[in-house]
Amino acid sequence: MKTLALAMFATALTALPAAAQDTAAKKETPLDFTLEPGKVHEHCVKLAKGQSRRFEWASNVIVDFNVHYHKGDAAFYPFKANSRKAAKAKFTADHADEYCWMWTALKDTAKVTGVIR
Repeated sequence: MKTLALAMFATALTALPAAAQDTAAKKETPLDFTLEPGKVHEHCVKLAKGQSRRFEWASNVIVDFNVHYHKGDAAFYPFKANSRKAAKAKFTADHADEYCWMWTALKDTAKVTGVIR
């Protein structure tokens, strides 16, 4: 009986870091930044396969936007919304990786606000 209790306690302890990490990864991230023309802003987060994040943002001027990940020197773009003043969507990872939400100011200074949750 003592062995069973110790095994259950050890299992609970090893599950805590993963649960805490998953909870931390699901925190709401407010967006509120200004970009000079030609500059970018990125927000990156590690997602497991099948994990999702909802996002919505708006800008005072048109910007380019994407969600991407890197493999070596190459970048892959599972979501693009170029030449937009706003976007609202749900992104679901098709594989485990670090995904980055990225905005690029074009000709004018951009003020972007929103949230990733």
